[in-house]
Amino acid sequence: MKRRLLLNGKTVGVAVSVVALVIVVLLLKSQSGETEQTANAATTVSHSQVSVDLSPSQVNSIKVESLGSYLFPVEKEAVGSIGFADDLSVNVFPNYQGKLIKALVELGDQVKKGQPLYTIDSPDLIQSESTLIGAAATLDLTSKELARAKALNGTNGVSERELEQAISDQQTAEGALKAARDAVRVFGKSDAEIDQIVASRRIDPVLVVLSPIAGQVTSFSAPPGLLVQPGNSPAPYSVANVTVKWMLADVPESDVPSFHPGQPVEVNVMAYPGRVFKGRVSKIYE
Repeated sequence: MKRRLLLNGKTVGVAVSVVALVIVVLLLKSQSGETEQTANAATTVSHSQVSVDLSPSQVNSIKVESLGSYLFPVEKEAVGSIGFADDLSVNVFPNYQGKLIKALVELGDQVKKGQPLYTIDSPDLIQSESTLIGAAATLDLTSKELARAKALNGTNGVSERELEQAISDQQTAEGALKAARDAVRVFGKSDAEIDQIVASRRIDPVLVVLSPIAGQVTSFSAPPGLLVQPGNSPAPYSVANVTVKWMLADVPESDVPSFHPGQPVEVNVMAYPGRVFKGRVSKIYE
């Protein structure tokens, strides 16, 4: 039986072509089967030759996790320096100029807040105490004058105007004494010490400098006779809370966007090789 195809408007006999096509297809299938058998044999040989032996510890370390998204941290390195916390470290200068009389603590000592560190001979304190003694004497005098004026008031001895003047003088002297006491109190003198100065009429030139914070003495430069002034380096003493330290890292400008406050950091220092100190980013200065 013959079939005909219409190809470009012409009739072509295809009986022979169909037979040839069937033969070619059969040959190809035969060759393909041989190729697959060869490949399977090679795969079998390959699988039999390649093997992986795992130790029990390696087998136990294998973990099966579910498929998901994971974050991979980006690590940055920087060189820095270790120092005390700025808000927990202070250079202890006197409030006024003077010569150092005596150092009361040594380098490395632990001190409490308000503990005396050293004493100085202060001309400003001498002047304030002198003013205090003079104000106390003036108040005593004006108080006596007021008492005498009140006793003679109503007689021909003291006029009303003189009485009013005595009252004004006494009130002025009382205000001056209060101001003088406040001026001496600024130097750290207590009310009991001020009362002692007023009662004895003796000047106490010793100004005691106290520690403003609790911590450890980290620097000492206070030989007797040294002239110390507010803010004039070096400070006689430095006190710091050594339990808290900062690392100030010099980060390249290109890495600054990668750092944010609160990020965890790990620090290695030469003094403790092999030890890792963990902390967090506290501040960023640009």
